[in-house]
Amino acid sequence: MTQAFREVLRLALQELSEQAWQEVSTLGDQPLQRGADGLFGSLPRVAWHQDRLWRRQMARAFDDLAADCASTAGVEPRSTSEEMALHLGIARAQDLTRNRPRLVSDAVAALPEERRDFDWDACSDVLFEDFSDHSPSVRVTRLVPL
Repeated sequence: MTQAFREVLRLALQELSEQAWQEVSTLGDQPLQRGADGLFGSLPRVAWHQDRLWRRQMARAFDDLAADCASTAGVEPRSTSEEMALHLGIARAQDLTRNRPRLVSDAVAALPEERRDFDWDACSDVLFEDFSDHSPSVRVTRLVPL
């Protein structure tokens, strides 16, 4: 993952975090209805009847991944909520590059330009790679996109 991608992903995750926390406050424990707008309305239907605690954990997933992007730590989802947050973050980062190019340009201005900057497919492949050492006693699986 290039430095520029990491920075734009951080911006996207921060935006999603702000949106999630606002919706946590607004929705509380209220279940979502079919056609609900907002971040939580964009999640799979199974998430529509989750409570405030679950939504807080989802909002926290955006925070944790954004912190990973801001640090030198690896960016890898550690839970199902972080996996979903990362998918949404990548989609939002793509949106930012298309719809808010000045914000993106300002954010990455001081970073070195790399050939794979904003290669969304390559970054998704790296972040959601499935691999195994083919040993019968050890299998390591990273998250694969749905």
